[in-house]
Amino acid sequence: AGAAACNVVACKLRSVCIRLLCRGEAEVEDAVPQLALAAEQLHFSDGRIDTTSPPGRRECMTLLSCIDWAARALRTPVAPRAYRQEFTVNYRALFPDINSRHYRVDIFEAALQWSGTRWVNGERFDLSQDALHAAERLQCAWSALCAALAAWGAAGKQH
Repeated sequence: AGAAACNVVACKLRSVCIRLLCRGEAEVEDAVPQLALAAEQLHFSDGRIDTTSPPGRRECMTLLSCIDWAARALRTPVAPRAYRQEFTVNYRALFPDINSRHYRVDIFEAALQWSGTRWVNGERFDLSQDALHAAERLQCAWSALCAALAAWGAAGKQH
């Protein structure tokens, strides 16, 4: 199932790249280079994106903002987020608008470093299979986005 999910993500990203190449709109022309730059400026520690140091966290926040900006510029549809209605009061406070994108460094970090079990304030949480699959899809999407940005950067250097 993981490979199939990655293939779906890769197909969607190819579609976005085709739209990107076909558009000459100013907002897209600004958003995508900023996204590529933000991805290049990420800090890494032990092969993982650094989200714990102040500079690493700041660069990751910049990247997530650029992802949102590029998605809006490309008119990428917002995925359904009705599941947020089931969140606890504390988590709903983190995502006040259940219908919009709202990217958070801590959620991004947790999904990329997924192990199936999370520890929060010393308490163990085993999350659902749905959460595990969502994390796997994010990991695939992240890999595909990095590959797409690398291809975009390489194409830009050839011109």
